[in-house]
Amino acid sequence: MRLIERLLYPRLELNDQKLYDEVTGKTIVITGASSGIGEQLVKVLAKSDCHLILAARRLERLASLQQSLHKERAHIDVYGVDLREEVSREQFVDFARNVSPQIDVLVHCAGHSIRRPVRESTSRMHDFTRTMAINYFAPVHLTLSFLPELEESGGT
Repeated sequence: MRLIERLLYPRLELNDQKLYDEVTGKTIVITGASSGIGEQLVKVLAKSDCHLILAARRLERLASLQQSLHKERAHIDVYGVDLREEVSREQFVDFARNVSPQIDVLVHCAGHSIRRPVRESTSRMHDFTRTMAINYFAPVHLTLSFLPELEESGGT
């Protein structure tokens, strides 16, 4: 990395102990937990004494992740859900409330991208509808649903 890049974009170091101290005893809901950023976040947080409630479409990937982390400190519950569907989101909210009356942190990692030029999507409105459902409506719906628990716990 060039000097100017190092100055403008310094490498951030994660203070693991500070993070673990912050999340100890907390219940954290993470969507999109079966891959990407969500999966990596789960692997980091699993080392702390917290409760992780994980959601993703691919339940088998979540179950595999849960199994791979069974020796870590976190208690992990998983739920397979298609967050594009309102009824499915409501069922997930009910599940999360049943496994923990306290929700301290909500992290939205589920998302979708349309990987084609707009010109090639003129007859594919459903691509945009699904993208909005997962990238916008799902986070808004879940945030509004969990807001009472987040406010009560002083969560984020």
